[in-house]
Amino acid sequence: MKRKDMTREIMYSSKRIGQLYPILVDYFGNTIDGEHRLAADKNWRKIRLENIRTKKDLLIARIISNACRRNMPYREKSTLLGKLGKIYQNEGLGPGEISHKIAENTGMSYSWVMKYLPAKFKDESQSIRATKSKCDFQHSKGSVATRHIAEKDELITATRMEIITIHRYKNTHFVNITMKKSVYDEFEEIAKKMDITSTVLITNILISKLNELKKLFGKRSTQSHFYPETILNTTRS
Repeated sequence: MKRKDMTREIMYSSKRIGQLYPILVDYFGNTIDGEHRLAADKNWRKIRLENIRTKKDLLIARIISNACRRNMPYREKSTLLGKLGKIYQNEGLGPGEISHKIAENTGMSYSWVMKYLPAKFKDESQSIRATKSKCDFQHSKGSVATRHIAEKDELITATRMEIITIHRYKNTHFVNITMKKSVYDEFEEIAKKMDITSTVLITNILISKLNELKKLFGKRSTQSHFYPETILNTTRS
């Protein structure tokens, strides 16, 4: 929901049922939680948290109060974590320590922090080593091809780039995959040159790569009557 739409809804609801939640501010009056309420009414009642007196504590409080109460946009989460990560970086913490420190002080899970924390504050080599160790451990008696993936290709992890986010829902056989627009535009450009839809192109790439991995791990390939094995023979519907 756009900011102006949310502000308009808050103004409408407050006229009907009053102010349900106060605006939280730190010792100096900086907003911790309630920017939309403040935009709706500058005289909205406030609660001052006297113990929040530093920029670091302000960011921690913002992350806790917002992430636990509402569905924050991806960019907003990343921005808040990035600002907090910068503070810890200036305090002398290394990339491998920052994510753990944020998780410890905010109470958010380590996986949540790693998902939204900007890559420059993560220990990329540590993440790659973890991926390699897991792959080598599970398939130490397996094929050389498996180790090739772990050691040479170095599977792209979330610490390198945030391209897609995946949401799982109950009572459905599908998941919601959101892709970064700039990446999708590249798929769409290639699909146009091949005279197919971007959906067909992406699906075929996913199925093709999935089948390659299944062969490496000794599993049967996925067959699909809707998406042929080769995109070269696929025409736009």
